[in-house]
Amino acid sequence: MVKQISFFFFLLFSWYMVVESQELKHLTNELEVNVPASNVWKLYGSLGFSMLAAQELKNMILSVQILKGDGEVGTILKVTFVPGNSSYTERFTMVDDEKRVKWQKGWKEDV
Repeated sequence: MVKQISFFFFLLFSWYMVVESQELKHLTNELEVNVPASNVWKLYGSLGFSMLAAQELKNMILSVQILKGDGEVGTILKVTFVPGNSSYTERFTMVDDEKRVKWQKGWKEDV
């Protein structure tokens, strides 16, 4: 259970750091957790992760809006943060359920 929680917060922190860093161009990380990969992918490989982040990090995330799509390639999300009301928009550029890989392209905006 502790590894599951640690994994969740690591992913959220990584996601937030991408938004906060103007210098960061690419973020890749691996973490071993004690849950089946299929369970992790159900959350991360869909819109579930973004919605869970908004629900669990209300002190950091004001809202997550689905601008387009349903979690597949082409989906566009807009994440608005509480501190300073900056926002981050991302587009899913690849979602491969077989290989459990998701690529996103993001850009920072000011509200």
